Amino acid sequence: MLLDHAQIAIQAPCFIMIPAQTVHGFNFSEDVNGPVVTAAQRPLESLASVAMPEVLPVIRKPAVIALDADSRHGDALMPIFLAIEREAHLQSPGQVSAGLVLLAALFVQVARLTPALSNASLVSTSRKTLQIEKFRALVDENYKKHMPIVAYADQLGITPGQLSRLCREVLGVSSLDVINARLIHEAQRELVYTTASIKQLADSLGFADETYFGRFFRKHTELSPREFRVKAMQKILSA
Repeated sequence: MLLDHAQIAIQAPCFIMIPAQTVHGFNFSEDVNGPVVTAAQRPLESLASVAMPEVLPVIRKPAVIALDADSRHGDALMPIFLAIEREAHLQSPGQVSAGLVLLAALFVQVARLTPALSNASLVSTSRKTLQIEKFRALVDENYKKHMPIVAYADQLGITPGQLSRLCREVLGVSSLDVINARLIHEAQRELVYTTASIKQLADSLGFADETYFGRFFRKHTELSPREFRVKAMQKILSA
């Protein structure tokens, strides 16, 4: 598994979770079998924030969770996956709502498999996740402006150091990593789904020039913007 440019060997049975804006890829052995569910993260987080806020940190962190054959929580996953599959093929009224509820149930089970979640930390986690939610919303609104970390921290009423510690605790990355990941995610999307030139793309993302954008993109993806576009298009055409 490729996860944020690191290669990780994984062993079945396991549960793999990839949140939005996480660079990832897989190299499966031929005998691998299992369900794959792709869901929009924002609606899922909105539902979780109301129904079970302590699940939000679980949804937002990439994870590979080994499944114990004797775990009752692990056994509960497959029936939920099968129910999600049935809903996906029904094409009936309420399909989206039922799917979201089933996904929420899935992540409740995943949270139970994650030892880091404990009843003693629920209140603290809820408060912290709300702060992270505000930070991510600010990043979505302002990432093209290349605002300094201190500007985000000021709007949240905390110090830059507190913001970075909060991000590392809840998301597993620094506050700067969150902003850079949003920029890279948008750049990758534009490279694949638009015909904008690299210069036009650099300008739209707030970079001073094409060269600076190219260095930034290569630093985070190990590819130039042009190399990424060519490889992505090759994958699409060969699919």
